[in-house]
Amino acid sequence: MKPVVERLAGQYGGRFLLGEVDADRSRDLMTRYNVRYLPTLVPVRDSAELPNSRLIGYPGEAKLKAWIDARLAKG
Repeated sequence: MKPVVERLAGQYGGRFLLGEVDADRSRDLMTRYNVRYLPTLVPVRDSAELPNSRLIGYPGEAKLKAWIDARLAKG
């Protein structure tokens, strides 16, 4: 999933910032955002998670792009 997300981030030309967290080294952050499964994408705006918006697992590129588009449309 990582290469696809990185490529999509480039295609969106800065419309979203992609951050990566090392789950083993950032247990406090994993706890803060209640991440229990990997991969998990947690969309955050103004330091708060967008409600009902996280993505768990890799749905494939087309669904991932649709998920990103839906998050960007909300803001």
